[in-house]
Amino acid sequence: MAEMKKQFLPVLLVHNTHGVHGELKCSLLCDDVSAIKNVKTVYTAENGAEAFSVRSLRGAKPFFLLSLVSIDTLQKAEPLKAKMLYAKRDDIQIPPGSYFISDLIGLPVTDARTKEIYGTLTEILDNPANQIYRIQTKHGDVLFPVVREFIDHIDPNVGIFIKPIPGFFEKDDTSCDLT
Repeated sequence: MAEMKKQFLPVLLVHNTHGVHGELKCSLLCDDVSAIKNVKTVYTAENGAEAFSVRSLRGAKPFFLLSLVSIDTLQKAEPLKAKMLYAKRDDIQIPPGSYFISDLIGLPVTDARTKEIYGTLTEILDNPANQIYRIQTKHGDVLFPVVREFIDHIDPNVGIFIKPIPGFFEKDDTSCDLT
């Protein structure tokens, strides 16, 4: 049975308040601010329990200033410090061929040529050159570069299909004592 995709996804992390009018200093939890430019409501829980209408979001990486309709004083903004803010999946715009990280975590990582399953994707790390997949294998964690040449295709309902270089996932059973 396929796991149900999360309806609410994290989009902003509130670091602090900004000014006396209730603005919030936030960092982006998605690749690009354009993904959330049309988000009209944010939530303080991933179940959508507490909703806030967005007045504006401005700035540039690493920090953005978020203004919420019902938060207009420093005192009203204070309780939101250190909170994760979520948006509905359907309100987030991602380009074709892009995926939500939460949909990829837990997928099997399979050799596109041999169909051998190497392990499970447990984390996606951001690296200046490219992202890196942390894949849990039976021999331990493997860090795999996410570059076009090594990724055959991704199906968020089935798995991640890769084209690793020969020997990348082979466990070296030889040991060497350097003492």
